[in-house]
Formats: sequence, structure tokens, C-alpha cells
Amino acid sequence: RDALARACRAPLEARFVTNLDGRVVGDVAALPGVVAGQVARPVAFAAALATTFEHATDLVTIGPGAVLRSLVRRNAGERTPAPRLHATDDPRAFAATVKALGGPA
Repeated sequence: RDALARACRAPLEARFVTNLDGRVVGDVAALPGVVAGQVARPVAFAAALATTFEHATDLVTIGPGAVLRSLVRRNAGERTPAPRLHATDDPRAFAATVKALGGPA
């Protein structure tokens, strides 16, 4: 938690949806506790996705990518528009995600 507190100092530039309860976290000072909680407690993935689908145009998976993307697709169903889904599984996928989101090529 202390390491996260040191790392989380700049204002958020994107919405952060917590897997703990599906709420949008707007305060960067709350992130260390939220992220630590996601690691240590069960998550409410469906609630987090429902919130994400309300607010997001893009969703980036970090972790076991194929599993997470499958869960996202299953929960999205026929939702229109569905957020674009991006991977970070390997350097090539990460580079494609950065480019798709407008980062440096």
C-alpha cells in the first residue's frame, strides 16, 4: 500500500472502475487502498463491468488476458455500443493497445 501511495500522485486522466464494488474512483488518493483491496479480497467483476459499460469506450485488460476478455465479451452480450477491448498480454499486444489509444507508436 505504501508503494502504491508513492506511485499514485498525479491526477487521474481516465476513469478507474474498482473491481471491489463496481464504483468509479475519482480521487487518486483513494487508489492505493482500492488496488490493495482488489488484490486481497474477492472482487465484484460483473458490477465493475456494468459500470464500465456505462462509461467506457475502451477497456484494457491487464492480467490473464484471454480469460478476462472472454468474461468481458460474455457480460457485454449484445450491448451496443460495446467498448473496444484491448490486450496487454505481450509486447506486441501492448504496443497495439498503446497505438489504438493514441499513444506513441
